[in-house]
Amino acid sequence: AETEASYPYLEETAYRAFNMTTGEETWNASVGDTVKVLASRTVDGHTYKNVYTIHVGQFETAYGYNDGNITLTPDAGLKTVGPVAVNPSALDTRVPLFSDRYPQHVLAFAGKYIKGATHIALPLNDSTRSSDDEIKAYHAGDNKYFTITANKPGTIYLAAFAGDVSKNHTEERGWKKVADIYTDFTNEIVNAKEGYTGGTDQLSNLAGCNIADSFDLPLGFYRIQYGEVINGVYRVGDSVTPKNRIDRSRNKNDQTGLYEDRICSATANQVSNQTMVYRHFEAGEEVQVYTMGSSENENLIPFIVWDDAVGQEISGEDKVTNFVLNAESCYTYVGDASTEPKVDPVHIYGGDGLPGVSYYSTNMEKAYGLSYIVEDDIVLGEEALGASTLVYSDRTNRFLSKDNTSEYFSGGTIIRRPKGETGPLKYDKVTDPNGIVIEGSEGQPFFTGAYSGKNDEPYWMSFTVTSGATVFTNTVNGTWYNAPEDWTKADENGLKLAGQNVYYRHFNEGETVNIPNYGWDDASLTDTTTYWDPPTYVIVWDSQGKVNPDTLSSDASIASITVNGETVPVVAEQTEYTVEVDADVMTAELAITPTDSGAAVLYGSEEATGSSYLVTALPANVLVKVKAPNGNTVEYTFTLTQAAQQAHLTVGAAGGTVQAVVGDEPSADWSTGKEADFARGTKVVLTAAADADYTFLYWIDKDSSRIVSDQAEYTLYLGSDRNIEAVFAPAGTDGTKTVVFKNKNNQVVRYQQVQADGSVEVPEDPTYTGRIFGGWLKDNTMSNIKAGDTISYDRLAAGSTIYTAGYAKADDKYAISVIGGTLADGNTSGSYAYDTLLTVTLDQEAVPDGKKFAYWTKEGKTVSYSETYSFYMGAAQTRVEAVYVDEAAEVVKEPVITAYEPIILEDGKIAFFSERSLDSAYTLVESGILMYNQPGYFDITTDGVIKAVGTSTANDGQYTIRKANVSAGETWYAKAYMIYLDGEGAVHYAFSDTVEGSYPID
Repeated sequence: AETEASYPYLEETAYRAFNMTTGEETWNASVGDTVKVLASRTVDGHTYKNVYTIHVGQFETAYGYNDGNITLTPDAGLKTVGPVAVNPSALDTRVPLFSDRYPQHVLAFAGKYIKGATHIALPLNDSTRSSDDEIKAYHAGDNKYFTITANKPGTIYLAAFAGDVSKNHTEERGWKKVADIYTDFTNEIVNAKEGYTGGTDQLSNLAGCNIADSFDLPLGFYRIQYGEVINGVYRVGDSVTPKNRIDRSRNKNDQTGLYEDRICSATANQVSNQTMVYRHFEAGEEVQVYTMGSSENENLIPFIVWDDAVGQEISGEDKVTNFVLNAESCYTYVGDASTEPKVDPVHIYGGDGLPGVSYYSTNMEKAYGLSYIVEDDIVLGEEALGASTLVYSDRTNRFLSKDNTSEYFSGGTIIRRPKGETGPLKYDKVTDPNGIVIEGSEGQPFFTGAYSGKNDEPYWMSFTVTSGATVFTNTVNGTWYNAPEDWTKADENGLKLAGQNVYYRHFNEGETVNIPNYGWDDASLTDTTTYWDPPTYVIVWDSQGKVNPDTLSSDASIASITVNGETVPVVAEQTEYTVEVDADVMTAELAITPTDSGAAVLYGSEEATGSSYLVTALPANVLVKVKAPNGNTVEYTFTLTQAAQQAHLTVGAAGGTVQAVVGDEPSADWSTGKEADFARGTKVVLTAAADADYTFLYWIDKDSSRIVSDQAEYTLYLGSDRNIEAVFAPAGTDGTKTVVFKNKNNQVVRYQQVQADGSVEVPEDPTYTGRIFGGWLKDNTMSNIKAGDTISYDRLAAGSTIYTAGYAKADDKYAISVIGGTLADGNTSGSYAYDTLLTVTLDQEAVPDGKKFAYWTKEGKTVSYSETYSFYMGAAQTRVEAVYVDEAAEVVKEPVITAYEPIILEDGKIAFFSERSLDSAYTLVESGILMYNQPGYFDITTDGVIKAVGTSTANDGQYTIRKANVSAGETWYAKAYMIYLDGEGAVHYAFSDTVEGSYPID
């Protein structure tokens, strides 16, 4: 027992003082009490102290999204670093909201102000990158990360351990820095006394800082790095770090012969990038959270403090009481200075078990000012599975689950004990079997001692549960040598455990849980043996209504399969299925019913959930995972194909004959008009032969009135239904003359045969986006005719005359910028008229080290995999950018089909634009644009869809279509499509994203 003067901070506080070097003390406390346990021992003239603060029922239940009170929406435009984009739908399922006290991120707050705070645990990416790269990808750049809306007011705080969270969360965006609140406190820490010599000097106690009073606000994050060095005790909210950091290793002073703590890194006013920002929001107000704008691999840490948190009452249900502290292991023992110092690990275990109840422990430290910083209402923690945080209730399954796959432990009460002193550590079995010899500052923590609960030995930890619960202990990959016989070893697959040795046992209301310590194997024990402690205890309460996954069904079989409503026979133990859908559909809806109703079905690489899964591109391979209630997962592969689709070909001819070759087989004479059905993708060669007194002019697509070829032999791959006609004109032997007017797109706007006493009228000027009509060209020479003129028979040449619309480029120019490449003139930007042919070439010097070129994007959409990319300038500002990947990465040249934002034209027209790029290994069958006046999914088989087919069969190209007669307020939707053959002749379909245009209302 010591005098009250030894503990000035106990003034006006009810306390008990007792001497104990062994044995136990038990105490009870009421909800609302704060209990401190202070232990001290004086050795070698130094005082070593342990201070534990226990808040009994101080924090209310967390206010989380499961209550339906918070709406968290990932931003749809969120992008990551590199080619892998964040999947907002996946992100939405991986951003849980937890209660306060999430030790993974070292939350260390104090005071009543943060009761019931809600912590948002952000995820890693759903990619195959390393963890560091995943986090960097989520936080680089100035992206809108997610929005959060709640139905009651509060204050949201953001922090990060390495990145500067205030970079993108600026005052202009409504955020303030926490550091601005705590200037005096920070300066007091930084101005702590210098001059550490042999560990004899002490920091000032900082009592003038009114630390306890300040704890009505969240001070920020304390970070304790256990290992060789306590890597600073600083708050993320600070703009500077403390002057002195304490090295926990003990060195022998050659002058005094004593073992002493060391002080290192006495750097004053060290600038810190640890910042913390906050902003208040009202009920229903949307708060936009941004990424950190940093390439650091530290996670953004958001949490919410609610306006109504102070003064809230909490229930006493499901709590742990009557904790027993075994004194023999609760203090640090330092032996005589003439011998090696012996140190026992420091442990305190116990807790109220109420949601948010938190404890902390520090290993024995000399009475530096550090102890004053941590003793008042501060809960210390560390990044992962480490010391300090002992008992807390949390909404996480982090500690006992593998990759966060098990929900069973969510909401459990987790009991953690500290790691103890650092090593390497070894047993001295002869002189002190319970002691630990310190030989340096590296190694692993462990626990030994006579706490087996056998042969009159005490248990290592005991507590009583006030309601039914299942208690788990996880020994990671070690062996729990002292495991009681009445505990069950869990099924690793059933619980999806992080360790291989997890034991559990159910306890009824009022039963005492006795847990022996780790123990060891005498046969393999050596002087250098290092064991791991059982790191985690979790209590899953019966009131949570959870069933131990270890006892759940492992059945991941399938009961039924349907595709587009048609039943597919299930074959026992078969995991691969091939299903052919009807030829007249373009999609396949796959529905799986598991045998066990509790099993989950996950569709596709994105692991989508739901009663069915829609496949919009055929053929397709769909991976389906059926996850049994106990976590057992079976993968099934469904290969979905499409029955050979038929296309109708009609060929007409007047004034000649047509010879058709379908594949390698010549067909009958089609001179009088023939039609037949062929499989889509069939190659057809048509050859026109004029009759006597006739001349072949061209092949025309009857549906679009576009000339598709002026050669007698015309080759096509049949995609959609086609109506083709060979046009023959009289040779003029009977005096008949033929006149054709066609626009820039080869669309025939007038076709007329003129007799000796006749004439032809010049049609209206055809319009063309971005061009000014200049007149009618005849044999590439401008003619002196205009709309409405009459051309008499005598002015026409014998035989046939073809006039083609000529245009000049409009004065309007549109800006283009190139990132990672140059235009033909060597510049990276410029302004050009619509329809100007441009070529972009990769700038090899701009390729980052360790990277290689992958593809070009235009307006964020992939357009070409070639280092040289040519295209026609559109009617809007354009940005072309090179994308790079790691040198070792494989670049798969996927077919490219893209639709761009439409442009509203005059006279009720909307122009839609598309672009395609197809590797030379593929053959283009057909490409075009689909237009539809209803929202939702549509394809080439949808009733009411308008299909505009391009005439070009080049693998790379652009296509534009103008929808006319659009009424004010009317909306049209469009998507580009492409039908192509792979190297084996199989037919494939590709569709772009849907774009839409609404005609304005005057």
